[in-house]
Amino acid sequence: MQPSWMRDWIDLMTTFRLNVAAGLAAALVLLAALPSSAGIGDGRHLVRNLSNNGASNSSPQISGSSVVWDGNADGNSDIYLHDGTSLTNLSDNAANNSFPRIDGSNVVWRGNADGNYDIYLHDGTGLTNLSNNAANNNYPQISGSSVVWTGAADGNYDIYMHDGTGVTNLSNNAANNSYPQISGSNVVWKTGSYPNYDIYAAYWLGPDAVLNNVDLAGEDLSDLDFSNADMTDVNLTGADLSNAILTGTTLTGTTLTSATLTGSNISAAQLGEAASVTGVNVTGNDMTGFDLSNLNLSSATLTNATLTNATLTNVNLTNANLTNTNLSGAALTGVNLHQTLLPSALPSLPVTNGAVVTVANNLDVSGSVQVDTGGNLSVTSDSFTAADINMQGGTIQAAIFGLDLDEIGDVSGHGRLFGDVELGTDGVIAGSGAGLTLYGDVSGSGTLSGTTVFGNLNIGNSAGAITLEDVTLSASGTTTFEVAGTDPNQFDQLMLVGSVALDGTAQITFDSFTPDLLDTFQLIDLTNGTASSWFSSVVAPEGWTFSSSGMLAIPEPATLSLLAVGMLMACRRRRR
Repeated sequence: MQPSWMRDWIDLMTTFRLNVAAGLAAALVLLAALPSSAGIGDGRHLVRNLSNNGASNSSPQISGSSVVWDGNADGNSDIYLHDGTSLTNLSDNAANNSFPRIDGSNVVWRGNADGNYDIYLHDGTGLTNLSNNAANNNYPQISGSSVVWTGAADGNYDIYMHDGTGVTNLSNNAANNSYPQISGSNVVWKTGSYPNYDIYAAYWLGPDAVLNNVDLAGEDLSDLDFSNADMTDVNLTGADLSNAILTGTTLTGTTLTSATLTGSNISAAQLGEAASVTGVNVTGNDMTGFDLSNLNLSSATLTNATLTNATLTNVNLTNANLTNTNLSGAALTGVNLHQTLLPSALPSLPVTNGAVVTVANNLDVSGSVQVDTGGNLSVTSDSFTAADINMQGGTIQAAIFGLDLDEIGDVSGHGRLFGDVELGTDGVIAGSGAGLTLYGDVSGSGTLSGTTVFGNLNIGNSAGAITLEDVTLSASGTTTFEVAGTDPNQFDQLMLVGSVALDGTAQITFDSFTPDLLDTFQLIDLTNGTASSWFSSVVAPEGWTFSSSGMLAIPEPATLSLLAVGMLMACRRRRR
């Protein structure tokens, strides 16, 4: 005995079928009463009876002005096409043909002309059996030249697709799959059995693919051709797009976070239109001339990439890997290189506000190094070269190997330098504005201006000269002078310009040289400047004094006494 709910359901469905049949009958009577053409409403719509026969016609479908339906005007059920001017029987056989679908000039339907139900395609020129098997095939759908249907060729009901070249089993499982729909090359269908059904989608991954808003995070998409595909707002986080072809691909709003794009032909414009490119991997890519301005490429991997003549203005490369990246000729203004692994060569080195840039390996900067306020340049490599360094309020940490101006060029601006500085033969440290503060020893020959030195001043390269202009020496430092002869080229000198505050200890030694008693040495030249303060202590050879005029000499009384002693000893020798 049937349960009551089932009897109710059967009664309901019977009533529904009767009502539908009555409604259809009424509609057919109404249409039959209409003339072959009639204006409707405001006259903007034209109604025509396309079949206009005494047979049964049903399942109409339309694409543009072309209409298809199944009808039995010729006895059996055939597929008819009205192209706006004339009527054609597309199937034209003695079998049953039904369920037509149309897109442009392509029409598909199911028919049993070959015994079982197959899927047929009429492309405007000829007829093709797409399924062509001994199973039953139903529910065809079409988009362009791609056709899908439900078929039992592999035992259970699967979803099959003909893409114009061949047939593919899309579902390929042991379940029952039915009612496919297709848009472009993307297909959806129902899978399961009562009462549990799921909806599955098969997205086309190829040229002209339509993938907007699809979540492809972590997918392996390597070596695929996405030419002219629409990937708007796609989530490609962590996806592998190695060697992918992205010619003409739309990536507007796409998330490329941590995606691998090695070997792909992604363009600067595509990177620019993406919603996120943080952590992308473009190892080995040729990005010559790319304009990547203002992109956030933090944690990106650009190892072995070619960025020759690229524009990276204001790009965020925090924690990025630039190992072996070719950046020759690239514009790096405002680039954030915080904790970035640097290549061995750069056209310039910006150290922006908040960035800690570490030079840990060999680095040759062909242009300038600029250290902005809040920027910190840490040099732990013993091979660091540059054209010059422009301090704009930042800090340089070079405590391990120091800075050699023969290698890094002159230093200018305002900020702080930690570590020893070798002026070389003619180096310049030129402070401006708030000036420069050096926390380390300065040695060699050259010029210091607008600078405060918290360290020792080791003049010369045996011998040498340092010009101090508006410089302050700290009380804890020692200024060393070496004297190796009477010629000015044989002893160290300080040249003062402007007002110089001397402090600390002046230490003077004779270097493998014994001077005459009447010799004097002008160790400090005050011609163009003054000493606003003097050394707090002087360590000089015994008997020699270092006056505030910058002269090293033996005082006159001591000189006369020494001469008298010398003459007396000479007389005694003659008496003997």
